[in-house]
Amino acid sequence: KDYFRLDGGSVSIEAKGDGIDCNDQIYINGGTLKVTSASNGVKALKCDSVIEIKGGDIDIAMSGNGARAIRTSLKTLSSLMLSLKSL
Repeated sequence: KDYFRLDGGSVSIEAKGDGIDCNDQIYINGGTLKVTSASNGVKALKCDSVIEIKGGDIDIAMSGNGARAIRTSLKTLSSLMLSLKSL
């Protein structure tokens, strides 16, 4: 739980709580990440430090009351394209 790194491949998470919860850093450099949750008050990507996204495909579907896609104190994003849709 100190860090999460995705450099390729495919990760699919159906969460009852936070999708990815890291104390240190989240790095996404490539690959495909899909996070789905219908719980209240949860986050798809939760990090106490840095989230760095340099590439890859990220699909986040959150639908509970107070659910958030990303929560961190710092964000480092080269580019970010969002496509939002209702569940």
